[in-house]
Amino acid sequence: MGTVLHIFYGKQEGKIFPIAQEEGNEYRAFFHHPEKGNVGPELTKDALAEEAERLTSAVLDQAAMEMEDVLRRCEDGSTLFPTVRHEIWPRLYPLAERVLFGWHTLENVRSQADLTSLVVHGDQASLPFRDMLAAYCSENGISFTWEGPSRALEERTMRAVLPLLAGARDAVRRGISPMKTPECEVLIFVHTRSHVLSAVPLYRVLREKTRTIVVARNDNGAFELLKKEDVPFLPLDRFTNREDRKKVKRIRNAMRKLRKGGKPDRTPPEEWKGLGPMFGGLISTAEEGLDRKTVPLITPLPTAAGLLSLWERLIKNSGSRALVVFEEHRAVGRTAVMAAKRAGVRTVCVQHGNIIPSPMFKPFISDLILVEGKETAEVLGLLGVESGRIRITGQPRHDDIYRKARDLEGVKKRVTAVLGLGEGKMGRPFILVTPHPFSDRKTLRSWVTAVVDEMERKFPEGTILVRVHPAEREGDYRKWLANTKALVSKRVDTYDAILLCDLVVTFFSTTGFEAALVDKPLLTVNLTGKNSPVPYAEYGIALEATEREQIGEKARKILRDEKTAAALREARERKRKDLFYLFDGRASERCAGIIEGIVKGKT
Repeated sequence: MGTVLHIFYGKQEGKIFPIAQEEGNEYRAFFHHPEKGNVGPELTKDALAEEAERLTSAVLDQAAMEMEDVLRRCEDGSTLFPTVRHEIWPRLYPLAERVLFGWHTLENVRSQADLTSLVVHGDQASLPFRDMLAAYCSENGISFTWEGPSRALEERTMRAVLPLLAGARDAVRRGISPMKTPECEVLIFVHTRSHVLSAVPLYRVLREKTRTIVVARNDNGAFELLKKEDVPFLPLDRFTNREDRKKVKRIRNAMRKLRKGGKPDRTPPEEWKGLGPMFGGLISTAEEGLDRKTVPLITPLPTAAGLLSLWERLIKNSGSRALVVFEEHRAVGRTAVMAAKRAGVRTVCVQHGNIIPSPMFKPFISDLILVEGKETAEVLGLLGVESGRIRITGQPRHDDIYRKARDLEGVKKRVTAVLGLGEGKMGRPFILVTPHPFSDRKTLRSWVTAVVDEMERKFPEGTILVRVHPAEREGDYRKWLANTKALVSKRVDTYDAILLCDLVVTFFSTTGFEAALVDKPLLTVNLTGKNSPVPYAEYGIALEATEREQIGEKARKILRDEKTAAALREARERKRKDLFYLFDGRASERCAGIIEGIVKGKT
């Protein structure tokens, strides 16, 4: 006969019970404890509270993405997340404690006995998580019975909690528990949508060869894209603890004093030590301290200090032998690399965007850097990277373009469906505009409106698509371009749009190189009066407009003048040999082979 587990939510005469108290073939577990008492042999009140806080945060992040009906009613979602967090957090937090208690109890009993039935005795506050415990049982072949109040929650509370159920159920199914860091051989870290595009094909190859886990931070909707690509991942914030938060607070307070011109009350926090490599030598040791001039340059310092401890703990507990990142010149990626190096774990940085010989790219400290082509390898040499640390592999995300380029009919169907264009409704030329975030909104607005206005004036019969950058708000572009016919979208796949278009227009976006990769004409528009960050025109693969009046004329020259078009085609063909390695759909395999070699001790 199987084992029955009874979980009681509610006060049980003030007693403290172990998580699994065996009585014959039954286990009884009670969620009641004094403020500092244990709720189980391995789960303290403090540990449960910390885990509940992480789960609550993860659920809210998930809910903010999944409440599509709310987002559709808003011009943009900028006010949604604060509303969700501040109004719903107080209701959700105690409920998170309850479901985590239930999840740990189930796991504990299942490890000790053949659990066949779960009976939950709940109060009305337990109702919102009933479905999640039932889902857990359904997935694991366990009979589920609910012995709770029959009446529903009051309408106001249900409205607040129900939108969170999908995110909470997903979080529980993933087995959220910082006490059980999954063991793996390779950790892949992503924190932007662009990273995800490179990580997905690499992960799919690696998982067949070695135990690989994706750890993600939700910047620019990285979680949303990982889910869309059906890639399992662990949210990085799950692994934070109170000490991390205290550390961040101490450093932030010290920096505030420096900004105001004062001095810290004591020696700079110990956590400052060792962070020098992140900031180009601005801090080499804690003893050097900081002054008002340097503080604005190192604003990521508090976050970096907290992340460093988090990564050291995560790397140690996972037992990984290799860490893969997609950029290390910013604080988030650099701290991961630093933590891995301290732990003796090999590190690999896979190029994900343009790398130029600029001070913004701090010295690369990863053991290996995998790059798109010969030219990037030369740029890294100028930045002081030894040739022995560089491998030319091609770009994993280009494998996706390679695959899509062999199904142009499918590309057309996807683009027209997303844009709502019926058969024959797409005008020619089809012009793709890919803005890149500027330091101020005014400059960005003037750039995109100038490009669209001039293109419409020159090509009234054409279709103009503004593909919004992942870091930008689609609503802003719709306001700016309200008086134009331009299509604005953040959902259309960038690679699909590049493959379908007749001309790509950008300032310095990576889409310029991707246009060259698939032999698409390119126009760069630089209205700043300064040198272009990426010299596409100097490479010969683009024409450049430096004044508004030139935009339409140069676009027409590219599209209508055969001599100009032929010269650009020849330049693209020549430059591709330097910019890219092999456009053969196997870059992910080459990168994975190197990482696998590290795991096996061969590389």
